[in-house]
Amino acid sequence: RLHGYDNLPVRSPKLPTGFKPKPENKTPIARIRDHLVSIGYHEAIHYSFVDPEFQRLFFDDAAILLQNPIASDMAAMRLSLLPGLIRSALHNTRRQQPRVRLFEIGAVFATSDDVHDQHMRVAGLLTGHVQPEQWAEPTTDVDFFHAKGHIESLLTLCGIDVRDVIFAPCEKSWLHPGQSASITLHGKHLGILGGLHPLLQRRLDTPKALFVFEFFLDELMYYARVPSAKPLSKFPKVRRDIAIELDKAIPANQVSAMIYQSAGDLLIDADIFDYYTGDHVASDNKSLAISLSFQSHATSLTDDMIQVPYDRILSALTTQLGARLR
Repeated sequence: RLHGYDNLPVRSPKLPTGFKPKPENKTPIARIRDHLVSIGYHEAIHYSFVDPEFQRLFFDDAAILLQNPIASDMAAMRLSLLPGLIRSALHNTRRQQPRVRLFEIGAVFATSDDVHDQHMRVAGLLTGHVQPEQWAEPTTDVDFFHAKGHIESLLTLCGIDVRDVIFAPCEKSWLHPGQSASITLHGKHLGILGGLHPLLQRRLDTPKALFVFEFFLDELMYYARVPSAKPLSKFPKVRRDIAIELDKAIPANQVSAMIYQSAGDLLIDADIFDYYTGDHVASDNKSLAISLSFQSHATSLTDDMIQVPYDRILSALTTQLGARLR
């Protein structure tokens, strides 16, 4: 006011418009969040402080304790996202909300050799009916394979070929021994999946089976690939079914991996569509029925052309895995 507004210099503001590089092999967190929402999950956001006694039901690791906690039930830093999700699920199921789908993306905190560390994880929980109650379909509760299907869809979103993923038995004491898995890819641990142990479920007084999963976000995000188009074949595909008997201890993904490794380029898909134990099968064996789909981009396939990869598959299964044709 003293100098005079008309005497002030007029300059146009300058705004830099440079573009920052963006890695093409990274799946954005927002895309992971949107995908989980699209398959029916609701996002939950919890405090990073948890009840140390409740957390000790799941993890024996030493947690970082707070010197001045807000409350006695918020006295430790969380080692996992799962305790918070489980408490939220219990809160909902006890208030007439039996069908719960929750997920959270956030940091967890650990200490090793007096060094504090934090890293990002994504975790989820599901319990109750597969579909909301309706007249057209019977009410069926979720099981391990529903949770596994959600995991496979998430891995596919992140650019991971689920045929390369190994679901191995998980030894964690708080998970169901027959319905849990440790998830690895090329020897790298990605996360865990499973139902709560029946004894823990009884202690928590959960009315229905409760399934959880948790992934290291940094291990999950950097597998994205730039999409590349492939022409559709003009020639029909041919399906051949094969039924084999083999040891129960051999996981199904090992059978699938052996089939793809030995088949060659003509095999486009292999699906296990039946699992059987009982009469006419040894007590320590299982029977798997597998559909094999063959297709060529160059010509229609003949029986002789299909027989070559079929024989290679059968030879690999019998010699490498000890399977026999039923």
